[in-house]
Amino acid sequence: MLDELAKLDDGFMDVYSKVKETLTSNGSDYSGEIGKAKDYIKRQTDLSVELQALEEKNRTKLAIRLSQGRQKVKDFRTSSKTAAAYYKNMTNRHQEGDSYFLDRKK
Repeated sequence: MLDELAKLDDGFMDVYSKVKETLTSNGSDYSGEIGKAKDYIKRQTDLSVELQALEEKNRTKLAIRLSQGRQKVKDFRTSSKTAAAYYKNMTNRHQEGDSYFLDRKK
């Protein structure tokens, strides 16, 4: 929408540069049209500002969501590595000939 508004603004500036001389010399003849154009420009500017504010609001929300998602992935990887290291350590603890149920005290 902002790109479309920018195109409209560029088009307006092109048209205005062509009719600027006529409007300044005979402004009273076109006062109704000039008033309408001013209203359109004001509405376009208001919409542009509103869109930019909403875009910034969405950008911050997106940044927060991405940060939370990255943290979840990091936490998952950490817990997965910890569990893998634990199981690897436990499988290497049992030596051949050792019994889980015998007490070595004599």
